[in-house]
Amino acid sequence: MKRLLSTLALVIAAVATLSSLVFGVDNSSKYDVSAPLKLTKQGEIPIGERFQPTTDFKAKWIAAVDLPDPILPNLWQVHRKTFDLEKVPVCALARVACDSKYWLYVNGENVVFEGGLKRGPTPYDTYYDVVDLKPFLKKGKNTIAVLHWFFGKQGVSHVNSGVPGFLFDASTNGEDGLNLVSDSSWKSAVYSAVPAGITAPNITERSSKEVASRFDLSKVAPDWREQTDGAYEMTTADPQPNRRLGEWNVRFNAQYDFKGDWKASDFDDSSWKNAKEFGLAYDPDAKKPLAPWNYLFLRPSPLFKDWGLHDYLSLTEETTPDGGLKITCQLPYNLHATPYLKVEAPAGLTIDMRTDDYMGGSEYNVRGEYVTKDGVQEYESLGWMNGH
Repeated sequence: MKRLLSTLALVIAAVATLSSLVFGVDNSSKYDVSAPLKLTKQGEIPIGERFQPTTDFKAKWIAAVDLPDPILPNLWQVHRKTFDLEKVPVCALARVACDSKYWLYVNGENVVFEGGLKRGPTPYDTYYDVVDLKPFLKKGKNTIAVLHWFFGKQGVSHVNSGVPGFLFDASTNGEDGLNLVSDSSWKSAVYSAVPAGITAPNITERSSKEVASRFDLSKVAPDWREQTDGAYEMTTADPQPNRRLGEWNVRFNAQYDFKGDWKASDFDDSSWKNAKEFGLAYDPDAKKPLAPWNYLFLRPSPLFKDWGLHDYLSLTEETTPDGGLKITCQLPYNLHATPYLKVEAPAGLTIDMRTDDYMGGSEYNVRGEYVTKDGVQEYESLGWMNGH
């Protein structure tokens, strides 16, 4: 199966379903971006007609306290906040920002599928999303859970801040509304497996030479996997995505996943540490935003429309020369999708997922790899792919 986001013939090595994101039309958007922003230097407020940053944030930028030092690219984190409500709030709008992408869940239910616009309203600043949480909240105990992906490299359409920060601000809902912000009371954890000795440049400068970021594994011990927690592994086998993309290939090893559903309200996060605070998103006394994310702009385009899981039109199987299984899944049209699969397998098999657009434009685009655990399992490879 596949999840349709709006835009896959997928080649994978397992039974599949598709998930989909589709762009909607938001006629309420009032931005006029025809007049260019006037910039002076980093930290000074950009000026543009009807395109102004928002500064009334009360939240603090956060991250897991055990981030690798120095910070590496292609880093995945998870954030959780559990809180009690005496009643469902009248208003529960949340403003959410990060570098680079996030998936947000309330009480185990997905609310935002791949939120966050690539950074770049200006060469220094960041977009934020507005999300209505009211339909997902309930009286009593509630849990917000967030999966957070940091690209950590430049792309043609992405400006790397260099720091994997996350921001959640529901502070403008009034006395009867939800009042909740990101701070050190949240729980956060690194979801990536970071082996000792691995290095990669965390690139924040733009140049054709520096954009091509790669991991150096030459000093990593051969048995690193047995010594390292974390399901998202830092890199797939070559080839890597072309230098124009901020995204990385996604590799997930299910043998090292959390025990239990980390998105659920009843998940035990007592072993997780409290989040690290970087500071207020905007300091009203100094009248300055927090670097390196700087000013926050409301995204001028709507969130992805998630059409849910759909069956492929057809599946064909063939045996590869090395004895593997290749399954080609036919998509209904040109779309963005995230491949989902459910398989019964022994531990340690690698499933490669890519589309017929993997070499679109003559250079490598993105693909996914999934390493199985033992038994029946389900997985969805996040970060959309385009295919036909």
